[in-house]
Amino acid sequence: MAIDTPLGRLDSEHRHHLVERYFPQASHQVMLLSTDTEIRQAEVTQLRNTGAIVFGGPIADPLLIALTQRCHQDGLNTDPHTLATQLRLHLHRGIGYLAGDPHLKRLQDLCHLARPNPTPE
Repeated sequence: MAIDTPLGRLDSEHRHHLVERYFPQASHQVMLLSTDTEIRQAEVTQLRNTGAIVFGGPIADPLLIALTQRCHQDGLNTDPHTLATQLRLHLHRGIGYLAGDPHLKRLQDLCHLARPNPTPE
């Protein structure tokens, strides 16, 4: 399951409930695509306490180096906001490529391919 900007406009109580109760139970794999300001250190700590691997797991450092180098080559800043934006952009492109449709722009579009007519629960 992939969730884009999951905590963007939530108050601290609801953020806590999602991180503590929903994400660990949502699926055997949950990928959260967030901005650098959306998930604070408190949420990162909560996620790690549930056994979550945060950004790349054991290869996080090489991934961050590669992303930083790519931004530098493209003439972009390497501040946390730019890195988060570029990571999201490259993830979305990769998902579109893997789905076989380079026109996919959002995770919702990929989900629609997998389940075009979801049944109401």
